[in-house]
Amino acid sequence: MPFSNTDTGSKPADLYKATNIDELSLKEKVEDLTDFISGCKFGIMTTRDASSGALISRCMALAGKVTSPFIIPFTSHNKETQSNISQENGGIDLLFHTNTESGKTDDISSDPHINMPFLNSSGE
Repeated sequence: MPFSNTDTGSKPADLYKATNIDELSLKEKVEDLTDFISGCKFGIMTTRDASSGALISRCMALAGKVTSPFIIPFTSHNKETQSNISQENGGIDLLFHTNTESGKTDDISSDPHINMPFLNSSGE
């Protein structure tokens, strides 16, 4: 039995967990996420350092969101290339500008798992 020293009555103790159980379609979840992220200026990207295993977090400004497949140009190592942005299962791609020679790109190269939480101005 989980420990709790608070009686919440008939309401769930963790509203976010209860909300995650809702049977929403993937399309509705993506739309809700897109709406939420639209109210956020920054996210905190956390990566893992390959040599130490330490978690490293840094603030990242959201440059754009892609919710439908299309081709965007981008510059990499002074060479114009094109990237085909596509989603699987109706997903969303978040775009960030960064220096390709930074530590975060080294971290992602060695371990592509990242965490990208967002916090809006109301603290949600």
